[in-house]
Amino acid sequence: MKELEPMSIQDRSTTFVATDQNFAQTVIERSHQVPVLVDFWAPWCAPCQTLGPVLERLAGESNGKFVLAKVNVDENQQIAYALQIRSIPAVKLIVDGKLKDEFMGAYPEPMVREFLQQNLPSEQELEAKQGVEKLHSGDTAEAQRMFRETLAGDPKNAKALVGLGLILIDEGDLEGARDLLGQAVEQDDIRRELAQLRAKVFLAEHAAGDTGSLKARAQADPKDLDAKLALACQDALGGRAEPALVALLDIVRTDRKFKEDAGRKGMVSVFDILPPDSPLINQYRGKLSSILFS
Repeated sequence: MKELEPMSIQDRSTTFVATDQNFAQTVIERSHQVPVLVDFWAPWCAPCQTLGPVLERLAGESNGKFVLAKVNVDENQQIAYALQIRSIPAVKLIVDGKLKDEFMGAYPEPMVREFLQQNLPSEQELEAKQGVEKLHSGDTAEAQRMFRETLAGDPKNAKALVGLGLILIDEGDLEGARDLLGQAVEQDDIRRELAQLRAKVFLAEHAAGDTGSLKARAQADPKDLDAKLALACQDALGGRAEPALVALLDIVRTDRKFKEDAGRKGMVSVFDILPPDSPLINQYRGKLSSILFS
């Protein structure tokens, strides 16, 4: 069993020591990559000595489905107090930075196995999560392969539906993306990706038309809001966020009710596909608010 250093959270060890100092990184941050089972124990605790080897063996046999963090409560009272550990052994399963489930006492091995079976992500869920990571890293071909494999075994997997939808919409397959969006269910861990897919579908639905012809129409008639909307959506999908926002804001200013509030909805869609820290979001939200509430 080893203690992870701050820069070693990718370590493949299945069992390690977590402390007050490194708990946030080695347990909470790492749980976004792999479920972390946390065993709160002490050397003097006889039930802990019974349960500990069972947990360590199951972690070693799990083929990376989870890792085990050992926390000595005598040496790490700060984290034990923060997590309200009143009796040991206490075991908590952390997944994606949140408590998934827990139990107290020296469960026999069959009960521990049942606990893990009920709470650990399935093979499809793990593959879909890896697919999202590939998507974020830019490896869309591998992400698409993972998403399709996931959906072959789990057709309702929301991560795979949304991830594949994002790939299809970027490839120009609006119908395919719209179909996957209709099947996806809201989940906290893909809230941003789902918002991006909805936004891109909305923008693609309103971006139809030849760019040259649309520009000619807009120049000939500045009040041609259909042309202005289509060009703005094309700009947004092409990565030209600020000119898109300028045009969409002008649509809101000109006719708030145009195509069921398409100007405002278009702006919100652009906000959703921008990086969360983009200064354009606050800048143009403020401009939008000044029109809506003036």
